Amino acid sequence: MEMDTTNRNKNSNGSQQDGLMSRSQSLNGINRKGGAFKDKRSVETTRVIINKQAREFFLPTEVEEDGRKPNKKLTLDWVYGFRGRDVEDNIKVLVTGELVYFVATVVVIYEKREQRYQDRSKPLTTELQRHYTGHTEEVTCLALHPNKRFIASGQLAGSSPEFAAHVRIWDGLTLTTYQVVGFDVFKASVKTVAFSVEAEGDYIMVIDDSEKHELSVWDWGKPKRIAKTTTTAESVTGGCFYPGDRNDKKYNNDIIITYGNKHLYFWKLFWESSNKKSGIFEEETPNVTSAAFSENGQVITGNSDGTIHIWVDTKDDYVFILSEEIPAHKKAVSSLCMKPDGVLISGGGNEIKHWDAPAGFKKLKEKTLPELSGNVRSVVLQNTDAPEGSLYIGTTKSCVLEYVGKKFSYVIQGNSDEIWAIASHPKEGSFITAGHDQLVIKWSTLNHGIKWRTQIEKPCVSVAIDPKGVLVAVGTTVGKLVLLKVEDGSEITSTQVGNAQINALSFSQDGKKLAIGAHDGFTHVFSINEYCQFTRTQSAALKNNNSFVSQVDWSVDSNFLQTVLGDYEVVYWDINNMQKRKDARIMRDIEWCSQTCSVGYALIGPWSNLENGEVVNVAGRSAKSEFVAVGDNRGRIRLYRHPSTSLQAQFRNVKPYSNNVTAITFTADDSFVLSSGGNDAALFQWVVSDLNAA
Repeated sequence: MEMDTTNRNKNSNGSQQDGLMSRSQSLNGINRKGGAFKDKRSVETTRVIINKQAREFFLPTEVEEDGRKPNKKLTLDWVYGFRGRDVEDNIKVLVTGELVYFVATVVVIYEKREQRYQDRSKPLTTELQRHYTGHTEEVTCLALHPNKRFIASGQLAGSSPEFAAHVRIWDGLTLTTYQVVGFDVFKASVKTVAFSVEAEGDYIMVIDDSEKHELSVWDWGKPKRIAKTTTTAESVTGGCFYPGDRNDKKYNNDIIITYGNKHLYFWKLFWESSNKKSGIFEEETPNVTSAAFSENGQVITGNSDGTIHIWVDTKDDYVFILSEEIPAHKKAVSSLCMKPDGVLISGGGNEIKHWDAPAGFKKLKEKTLPELSGNVRSVVLQNTDAPEGSLYIGTTKSCVLEYVGKKFSYVIQGNSDEIWAIASHPKEGSFITAGHDQLVIKWSTLNHGIKWRTQIEKPCVSVAIDPKGVLVAVGTTVGKLVLLKVEDGSEITSTQVGNAQINALSFSQDGKKLAIGAHDGFTHVFSINEYCQFTRTQSAALKNNNSFVSQVDWSVDSNFLQTVLGDYEVVYWDINNMQKRKDARIMRDIEWCSQTCSVGYALIGPWSNLENGEVVNVAGRSAKSEFVAVGDNRGRIRLYRHPSTSLQAQFRNVKPYSNNVTAITFTADDSFVLSSGGNDAALFQWVVSDLNAA
């Protein structure tokens, strides 16, 4: 995922773009030593164009400039959670028994191993991940080859040709990319992809997310498009090749099925042109949400009204008619899965049901998912070595459950909505996230498990841990501040700061004060006594300023705050009287405990590397102050040396998301960087590794 650091900062006509920088005076008396620059001038300023406005920063008394690339890089270590909130069919099982699913731009291959030892009553469980990182934008769909080894994955259409929509066919065992399909062809994001059932899976069908949802068929080994057609303006949920009667090879990939909002289409592929016929419904067409097939060629569809439809081939010019309707679930049938023994498994709402297809789809049994796991999104069979009836179930709350021996257990857990805040524990290998799903979760960076999770009454947008690692402060969208115990997540107390969203939280280095940045433009300071009681000591807002406070950092001596407003203005506060320090020159040599503020002298390099319309959303400095990681609104994370004060400073780049990076931080020992962002609850852990590391 390493990318080139070269950026152009001017249009062809020479006009300036966001992120350009000019210096008011040339540097004189510069000492060069090992690529670093120091200047003793005390009045020099640096001007940067940020969001189409010039921002001026006073240089510290001793200027350190080092624009070289960092001698470290970010290597993906672990992907937390599972994307199930807004996508269908996001779980497959490789021939090895490993799970395959996608989160943001990464396809994850997950394995859980159990080892038994004589001196242990329970087996020791080890979790492993491998990552396919060939995509440049968020992955949208997956397909598994009939050999259960090859994988096809499609992606979003990016904002430039290098990030165009396409399908990648790759090896799930070696992670080798075999083919890239449609890179210069697809004009919209890839909606769904499927391998042909016969002909050794040599063909794929692709449906894009354009207005008419173009369907194309490819001989992917060449790669060559052999057919295309528009389908419908209605929303498309999925599509696949029709396998036909397993005992009658009549069709041999000649029929393709597409389905979605108020439609079910059967397409005849003539290898030169394609024609469609609709499934013949007797009444109003429902929204078709899932599909499966029986051994004798029946097409089975799940619908948004909770029914299951059985379709049969009339053997007359590929016309399929509805032969049976089964009232199966109270909610939409989101997944269908046919077992080799003829048992159909359906998932709808929080229910899993089994149906005997050869016996006229007689219901055999049903199970209800655990209360906190959400509703069913996808159901797949485990590999053939697993116990009979073993399933994996992906859910709408970003969980993957395992169903074995009539019991459910969690395989993967995570946030089910956007994560807006991450705080690293100052003394141990753990961190805490807060998200819009109202969950505050403590994670282990070592075994990647959840230590505890606490439900808050309202969506959460900010979090901070005190320097002793005892208290967790959480800010919500309705201005409520909640204090939890780091040890177990239990609530200690809460207070209503105001009615505005709490965007930023930061403890002073002595742990006695908590700074709060709110969406109404106010900055508050609370004192916390030994009994964890809050006392509001200071509050202030800039007059005639409608912008919000986005980030807050304390000075090392706990006397000052630096805050960033929504319009990217940096404001300094004297905590003793809560007055704005209007003369920023006086603040130039203040030492800061952290660098969560996304604007400042130390971040000139990141801003100077941006193009028009690009902004730095979040920043995090390493504990030893050697590096700073920044996340932008294009989904990129860039690692710089700290401070990064040079024009066009070089960086290490990864692009795990398609849009906003919402949070970023180093762990206390600088071993990892933690990030969140994108369209889903994508939480990534990166190793800060040596350049020669694998």
